[in-house]
Amino acid sequence: MEIFIVILLLSIAVGLVILEVFFLPGTTFAGIAGVIFAIVGIWYAYMQLGNTWGNISLIGSALVFGGAFTWLVRSNALNKVALNEEIDSKVESICQEKIKPGDEGITISRVNPIGEARINGETIEVKSNGEFIDPEVKIVVLKVYSTNVLVEVKKD
Repeated sequence: MEIFIVILLLSIAVGLVILEVFFLPGTTFAGIAGVIFAIVGIWYAYMQLGNTWGNISLIGSALVFGGAFTWLVRSNALNKVALNEEIDSKVESICQEKIKPGDEGITISRVNPIGEARINGETIEVKSNGEFIDPEVKIVVLKVYSTNVLVEVKKD
């Protein structure tokens, strides 16, 4: 009966740890419970069955954990839950011929420190030097990057 209890505890431990590692992200109840079941199962084997059976359960559970992980990694079970999509889109770059340093525009949204503005008829993402700029404020372009434009409030 004690051997059955040890096998049951270690089987539950293996199942919970595999569930945690491969199917539940982060440290959750399943992983913590699996480790506790493994420790209690091995401890129970040492206390109730002696050192020989304790060593057997320790080595056996290590082999079962290793074998289960190896099998799951090599099998196609992970392909069913893995993300296999590729991202083939690109960030739209700003045409530097249309917008140049010194150009003026007006903010469309609040720039804190990133927002949208209309410069030379183009609606683009702009960035300030850390200051907040309200909507409908006149701005001037300081520098043009590939994905956004550095601006500041136009001084009258």
